[in-house]
This record gives sequence, structure tokens and C-alpha cells, in this order.
Amino acid sequence: MLQFADTPYESYPPKPNPLMIWLLQQQNRFLILPAKRHRIKSISLHDAERVGPLRNDPSARILFIANHSTHSDPQVMGEVQRRLKITSCFMAAYDVFQRGKLNAWLMQRFGAFSVDRDGSDSKAMKQAVSILKTGRYALTIFPEGNVYFMNDRACPFLDGTSFIALKAQKNLGSDAKVYVVPVSNKFTHRTDQRRAVVGKVSSLAQTIGTEYNPDIDLRSELMRIGTRALRNQLEKLGYSSTPAEDLDFVDLLETLAKPIIENLEARLDVKTRDGDSLIDRIRRIRSHIHQIRIDSDRDAQHPEATHWAEEAILALRILSYAGDYIQEKPTLDRYAETVEKLVEDHSSVSQTPWAPRHVYSCVNEPIDLTSYLEAFQKNSRNTMAQLTRDCEASLQSGLDEMNELNTHPGGELF
Repeated sequence: MLQFADTPYESYPPKPNPLMIWLLQQQNRFLILPAKRHRIKSISLHDAERVGPLRNDPSARILFIANHSTHSDPQVMGEVQRRLKITSCFMAAYDVFQRGKLNAWLMQRFGAFSVDRDGSDSKAMKQAVSILKTGRYALTIFPEGNVYFMNDRACPFLDGTSFIALKAQKNLGSDAKVYVVPVSNKFTHRTDQRRAVVGKVSSLAQTIGTEYNPDIDLRSELMRIGTRALRNQLEKLGYSSTPAEDLDFVDLLETLAKPIIENLEARLDVKTRDGDSLIDRIRRIRSHIHQIRIDSDRDAQHPEATHWAEEAILALRILSYAGDYIQEKPTLDRYAETVEKLVEDHSSVSQTPWAPRHVYSCVNEPIDLTSYLEAFQKNSRNTMAQLTRDCEASLQSGLDEMNELNTHPGGELF
């Protein structure tokens, strides 16, 4: 679910405690992963030997990156790292720490620390670089930034991860090597959930004021119902939702999102940069709104900021859908996660998993950052972009490899 908290920012530093880490790992393994909130019944770890030499090398620094397609990703990565016998600190959104004092206390003892995803959080960046430089713990980041519910695809990474990794390598020089280790986690259903998926689509249709037609292709119905839900929300915020009928799905989504973006840019005086995509533009808008809302004085001067935030989130949600995701390979897993995303975006309430799941976890080939260092010193921006592309490609390769191994019903065509 694409959702952001605009509560006042508070920094939560990591306070890893070896005993607490061990206890939380056991709780995660035996109680949290199998429970209703995650329903992870089994995990198969592939190519773990790739990090063996790094684990035994005192000069190696490890930055784990993983795809962020479900709400269970941190818990799965915790178990993967337990099996790899590597302890890691985690970068997490600061609002997660604000869900309760006990939750924050436990997360910090597990090694998690906060980051403001919508701001220039220099403190979090310095903390991350420091963890890599010190080398006592590995570091784990989800560079997609949010849960996108597209488990078969590596969604575009934010460039902050590459900056952290390259900055740490630059500071270390030749004294140590930073390795980025992409981990591809493929979640799949262990049982046939076709009937449950259709039932959820039918329920969503009724909620938004229409009916599900079982005589029509499910993909077509899902697109119709999803578009109807988006249009309802657009009209609620005062936007027209009647673009040309002959647009394909991707063009339709961009046409629905663009007026919101242009309107917010005008009201907030946010300038468009050459080469910016709509996603780039809405992220910059979100950052502006966020800086207003976390400052009580500025927020009081802009009572409309709450409405701006609702508009920005809707635009970002619209653009987060991929029109060809189901069409490319209409598996049970892809239908299920698309429906889950639609329901969460409509209700703004996290959904529990449909049924028991299996996770195929692939440790991809570590990326040695010393090979990027010379280029980074000459042109940091281009080198960060190249490293980001390389990380995306590696993670996607692992997902493709795990999909080839999938023998569960979730991987079957719907």
C-alpha cells in the first residue's frame, strides 16, 4: 500500500543487542512468519554460498538490497540472514517506529534505524554510511522504497541506496571493499486461491458501486473495476475522470494522474526539470508537501496541505500500476497481488495474505564497488545511476531464476 505518514519527524538510531537479535530471530522464525499476518510456511534459500567468502573476510562490508513486493519482506530478510549467519542493521521508514514505544524499542535492538523517505535525511544517510564503514554489521535496504505488489518485477530503485554504498566505498578507499548483495525474494501461493481472488474482486466491485460480471474475462473485469475505483476517488477530490475511450491502460493512467500533478506543481510552485518522468515529478511534490506537514508552524499556515497530500498519494498510486503485468503472464500470484493492491489502495487498510505461502529466496552475485570508485570520483551522478541499473538487473535476474523453479499453484496460469 502506497501510504505516507506526515507526523513530525523523529530520528531512531540503531541499538543492536546480540541477545535481543537472537531472541527476535527465533520469534520471527517460529511465531511471526507462520502467523496469520504473514503466512510464510516455508522458505528455500538458493546460492547462499555466494556470501560465504564475504562473511569470512574481515575487510568485506556487505550491503543487502532486496525487492519490496509484500509487507512480509523485512521478516523474510531477517530469516534469510539468520540462515546466512550474518547480522544486519535495517533502514526503515520513521513512521514505522511511531506505531508504539515497545515496537520502536524492539526494532532498535534488532538493529533497525529510521529514515525520512520524503526528505533529505542526512542523519540517516550518515548512519548508513557509518554502519558500512565500521563493518561490525551488514546493512539492509529496500531500494524500491515502498511495497508495489509486483513480485515478479524489480520496480525502479531510488538512487539513495547507490549513494550510500558508493559514499562508504569512497570513504574506505583501499582499506576495505563494499559489496552490494542483491537478494531476490519470490513469494508464491502453496494452494489454489482462484475462488478467493474472484470473491475479493466481486466484493470490491460492490464496494465501489458496480457488479462483477463472471461471464467476462477476469483481467478485463479487473481493469474495469480498478479504473472505476480510481475514477471514484478522483471525483471525490474534484477531478474529472472521463479521458478519451481509445487510450490503452498505461496512457489512461498517465492521463488520470497528470492533471493532479500539474495542479499541485502550480499551487506549490514546484518546477519541472528536463527529463523528469511523472513519477519523478510526483515524488518531488510529495517531498514539498511532507516538509510543510511535518513543520507545525508551516502546516498551520497551509490548512489545505492535508488535501494536497491526499491528491499526491492518489497520483502516486495511479502511476504505480503496470498495465501489462497480468497480461505478460496471467498467473494466480500476479492476479492475487494485483487485487490485494487494488483493495489496499481503495481502503487504505493493509490486507492479510490470502493463504499459506512459500518464498524462494535467491542470493545473487555480490557487486564489488571498488570497480565503480574511479568513475564515481569523476562523475558521481552517472555512476550512481549505473550502479542502480546494475542492481535492478541483478535482482530481476534472480526473480526470473526463482520463477523457473516455482512448482506451487501460485505460479500456474489463472
